[in-house]
Amino acid sequence: MKYKYFSILFLALCACLGHITFSDSETNTDNKTQSWWMKNMPEASIITDINAVQQDLYELSYSEKRFADMEQTFLESKTLLSQTRQDLEEYVIKIEKMQADVEKNISSSNEQRKQLEEEIAFLEKEIVEIKKRQEETKTYIRKMMVNQYKAQIEEQTNMSFYGMIFEKTFGAQLSQKDALNSLQNSASQLLERQKSIEEQLSKLSDSKNKKIAAKNRIITRLENYQEELKDTQEMKKEVLSQTIAEQGLQRKIEKVAIKKKSIATKIETKFAEYEKNLQEKISQYNCNSQKTAVCIWIRGYIKAEKELVSSGATVENWSWPVQPQKWFGYHFRDQKFFHQTEKHHEWLDILVDAGIPVKAIANGYVLMKQHPTSDFPGIVIVKHPGWFMSMYIGVVPGDVALFSRVKTGDIIATSRDYMEHSGKNNVHIELYENGTLTDPLEKIDLSSLSAEIIPARYGWKYIDDSKKNKKNIDIESLQKTIGFFYLSGNTESERQEKLLSTYASKDFQDRTVWVEESIAESIDPTFVLCVGLAESTLGKNLTTDGNIGNVGNTDSGARRDYADPRSGVRAISSVVNNTWLGGYTTVDQLSGWGNPVGPIYASSQTNWHENIIKCMSAIKGKYVGNKTNFRLSRAALLMYEKQGFTQNAGTEKDV
Repeated sequence: MKYKYFSILFLALCACLGHITFSDSETNTDNKTQSWWMKNMPEASIITDINAVQQDLYELSYSEKRFADMEQTFLESKTLLSQTRQDLEEYVIKIEKMQADVEKNISSSNEQRKQLEEEIAFLEKEIVEIKKRQEETKTYIRKMMVNQYKAQIEEQTNMSFYGMIFEKTFGAQLSQKDALNSLQNSASQLLERQKSIEEQLSKLSDSKNKKIAAKNRIITRLENYQEELKDTQEMKKEVLSQTIAEQGLQRKIEKVAIKKKSIATKIETKFAEYEKNLQEKISQYNCNSQKTAVCIWIRGYIKAEKELVSSGATVENWSWPVQPQKWFGYHFRDQKFFHQTEKHHEWLDILVDAGIPVKAIANGYVLMKQHPTSDFPGIVIVKHPGWFMSMYIGVVPGDVALFSRVKTGDIIATSRDYMEHSGKNNVHIELYENGTLTDPLEKIDLSSLSAEIIPARYGWKYIDDSKKNKKNIDIESLQKTIGFFYLSGNTESERQEKLLSTYASKDFQDRTVWVEESIAESIDPTFVLCVGLAESTLGKNLTTDGNIGNVGNTDSGARRDYADPRSGVRAISSVVNNTWLGGYTTVDQLSGWGNPVGPIYASSQTNWHENIIKCMSAIKGKYVGNKTNFRLSRAALLMYEKQGFTQNAGTEKDV
């Protein structure tokens, strides 16, 4: 049987744990190609029936962990409130500085309001004066025209005087009728001049209204500043009143404890529902009276799963299933494999000789094992705590019994002659987390391997693991051996500067711009820098002016430019907060690498994601995983605040 058919088996088994469902093409196979799963395991309806309950259990377990983390944070905060008086005084000084800044803003806003009020008063005075002059002029001209008209009628003198006044050429003598016509024409001119003056008055009124609107905005801003001032005053009061703060935290701790208890109750209820569903399967397959292979498997699974979940066990540590003797075949999402096949390699192939013991990568129980046949390469599947599951393919299962508990490093199989995918003898490893294939090398300790066989993508993971095991390492020497992306510097800030000075064009070398425009949108500046590097080599290869992140520049030909570098940088941080991307938090969600169907920043299925991960790892000086958060954490924001940056320092321009 081809490889694709036993892949159906793996997916089906994962689904049996409530993770994956089948399509018709996968389940409706004929007898000749029917998989071992369909012949020997409970029917696919089990998958659908228990899937929802297990998913609920998974979510509730994570909620319980989040509340536990929150409780720990509050407890740590409570401990901090018991620090020395000197530390408290330093905190008070910081708050007083914040208060002084707010008061300065209030003073500045009051001055702006005063200036606007003076300008409004001046405009109002100008409007009154223009209206007054208008009326005076109209009255004077009307009176002059009437007097002159009467004089001309009585004396019939030369009428050229009117021509001078009204800018017309008149004959030496005008008849009474001609004079009357001239005056009527002059009245029409006067009305046109009045209209011009009215337009001037309208412009002055518009200017006045705009300044009034600006004044109202400043008044609103003042109200906000007053609220900030009130907040800082209360913060100071709370810090100085240590007992009150501790009482407040204690109340929060008690509330979290109540929520934790509520979650625990929900987990118990949901697990009872889960057990009920499985017990219904026992009845459905008449397992109360029969001892078929299906019934034996169902009973064994129920017992093993109940013991695993009820024990509260966690993964103790992750270990190698076999120690790599040679180069890796292909690792998880290996770019070489993708470029050759245009498909993702979702697992790990470890090149080893036949006859090597294969060990469990973590503690758990044996869910399934199948000896090699002409149709199958030999399989062992282990279920782990925390909704993890590992599969070992191309092996001969050992004597370990089905559903028996195993510890990390226990021998569960032996390698055999198996050359799928890599073209060389290998053990094929798949790791699932809540039903989704995940990277085993992000879990397993790499420090026991020789640096020569470490893929460049995992160079920083190798360094991290070596540090954890207190091994002496020379990063620059390892960089030459492994070939990972490296930037010199002792801190993340220094490495950000190094990236810019080494790779950025002159217009984009100001780190202050990058940090300000990133934290203004609560986005990690390191991520924004790496997007700039991936998209345009930090401005050296711009597609359009100022657009360092190619925001709005699409494969279909749409183009957008920005007037200045700051706006181009802000475009990157703001676009991941828009309607389409604003709900994402991790790097894998932003490209075709990990998000094949939803809205994305980059269409690339491999290179963009890989480059972002490598760049962020180099700047942070540690391995950054596929699901790293690109949004700014509170701790990171505090780090930038200590460097003198604030979230409101970026441009207010919407991008």
